[in-house]
Amino acid sequence: MAVARAPAKVILCGEHAVVHGSTGVAAAIGIYTRARIERGDSPSFLLVLPDLNVTLEWSLDFIRQELGISALQEVDPMAVRQDLAGKLAALLEKRGTRGNCELPPEFSGGKLAGVVAVLFLYVSIVGLKPVVLTIESEIPMSCGLGSSAALAVSVAASLLAFARPQKDGKLAGSNWIGVCEDDARLISSWAFEAEKIIHGNPSGIDNTVCTFGNVVKMKNDKREVLTNLASLQMLITNTKVPRDTKKLVSGVRQLKEKHPKVMSGIFDVIDSISEDFLGILQSQPATDQSQQEKLEELVVLNQGLLGTIGVSHASIEKICKITAKYGLKSKLTGGGGGGCVITLLPRGRKLFSSLLYVLLLTLARSCRTVSKGLGTSERRSKQLWV
Repeated sequence: MAVARAPAKVILCGEHAVVHGSTGVAAAIGIYTRARIERGDSPSFLLVLPDLNVTLEWSLDFIRQELGISALQEVDPMAVRQDLAGKLAALLEKRGTRGNCELPPEFSGGKLAGVVAVLFLYVSIVGLKPVVLTIESEIPMSCGLGSSAALAVSVAASLLAFARPQKDGKLAGSNWIGVCEDDARLISSWAFEAEKIIHGNPSGIDNTVCTFGNVVKMKNDKREVLTNLASLQMLITNTKVPRDTKKLVSGVRQLKEKHPKVMSGIFDVIDSISEDFLGILQSQPATDQSQQEKLEELVVLNQGLLGTIGVSHASIEKICKITAKYGLKSKLTGGGGGGCVITLLPRGRKLFSSLLYVLLLTLARSCRTVSKGLGTSERRSKQLWV
């Protein structure tokens, strides 16, 4: 059996612009998705989703047939074929076929893409071996906290641990916790492939921060994991408005195609915001009030530009207005269009107005308590090989 977990994340600055080469800054937070894989008793792949009260099962013979593999042939666990995701998506459409599972009607859009991504990782890493994969999560779906990336990272890590490739020995062994740098990069790379299935053209920042934890700076293809930053307290409010990250990302891309000079200018400004924000966290003491004010101003500027490129939402703007009445600055985090909003809290303030909290609960029905710092204490997602 192999067990892995990966944290949620918030994007502090640079969402959407990071896809187009600007700096993005993200941090891990201490809620998790967990994946457990164990050997199965029947010749099938069993996917158990307790949070959704759903169990899905595919016979291995059916998967072989749909992928065009002979009964005696195994899938190369490390060979990723470009057409594999498409074949797996087509496989799920064959409802009522013997050996195929019946997906619940609500499994469409992001949920359906998530199942395809899990199947993709299973077939690519483990091959067609009888296993039971159980996935549980504390992270709300489709709200900008990286639920899909945490899913991809935890599943990839558990599958790699279960497969235990012997060629380098790095993932082999027993009773281990944490992984080395090379293995973490391998996990993140597989997770990125799964994220492509779910989101189309992700930046890679989500799977990186969900793998390595802490705070991640990303620009173009360069990713840097940062530690020992100034503390930052924040409130996370879930608008409970569902949205489609893939559509939002696509909309920004289309806007850039129509107005390349304008959008490039906006992305350049967002890049400067992210760099300045990170510079304050890296160099200033946590008690410097003037720097706190600069962080708040950068949050407001970033939110304004995100609204300009069309990824904000009425529910997000309402939360921003409510928190502003109390002198607090807020912005969307993640894809936008609903989802979650982060609100900076003055450093050192342990309590804030109960009226504000009630207002946000009434509006959004879900608030996360104050975070006492950025990034989980874990350097990367924990894995345990038992």
